[in-house]
Amino acid sequence: MAVQAVLNQQIVLADFDASCRITDYTGSVDVDAKETTTVCSTGWAEYIAGLKRWQLDVNGFVDFDAANVDAKLGVSGALGGSIIPVTVCPTANGGADGEIAFTGRGLETQYQILSGAPGEIAPFSLTAMGLSQPLVRGTVLSQSATARTATGTGTGRLLGAVAAGQSMFLALHVVAISGAPTFTVVLESDDNAGFTTPTTRLTSASYSAATGSEWQSVAGAITDTYWRVKWTVTGGTGPSVSFLAVAGIATA
Repeated sequence: MAVQAVLNQQIVLADFDASCRITDYTGSVDVDAKETTTVCSTGWAEYIAGLKRWQLDVNGFVDFDAANVDAKLGVSGALGGSIIPVTVCPTANGGADGEIAFTGRGLETQYQILSGAPGEIAPFSLTAMGLSQPLVRGTVLSQSATARTATGTGTGRLLGAVAAGQSMFLALHVVAISGAPTFTVVLESDDNAGFTTPTTRLTSASYSAATGSEWQSVAGAITDTYWRVKWTVTGGTGPSVSFLAVAGIATA
């Protein structure tokens, strides 16, 4: 993958695709460095790693319409309440199947609006911080740009085995649903690309009339190396579901 410009990225917060409202963003991971220098140290300070943390800061243009920025992320939305999955697809392909994505389970801790100057576009900013879960470098297993109108299966991806002490994490963002279907997603694994003997590892909640999001994990050891999602769309009238699914391995 070559050096790239910041174009066509995707940022999804809970069940809201905020990409077309965000002007810039910063994601960071850090670890506390705890000094362990003693009188027998040899002239250099010594440190060990303490707690890890991750944080996402975004800035953009506010929108007060229903089901948009303020309603989803403001004081009556995710702020300080729901623990939400946060996913950033940083490549220039905007969250396409098979692309890299960073995802985590976070708490929205800051939301700023009601600022600006006459004639300027009304801004917003927010901060989400990881909550007792890692930031996971994962892979997009289903892209939200493609509306699903019937039951289907995603492409199997070679994500690797899950060692003891690790987990496979799944972030699911159901960003649009219409037609009142019954919609669910499962994460499967297998030891071969053809998925001749798949094993269901995680199953989502059932969605029908409302969007939503969730964050799940399954602990290792798991020797299967291929992973995919399957979705079920049944019932309803003219059903259509748009969802982003990202899976990745990390130390739990």
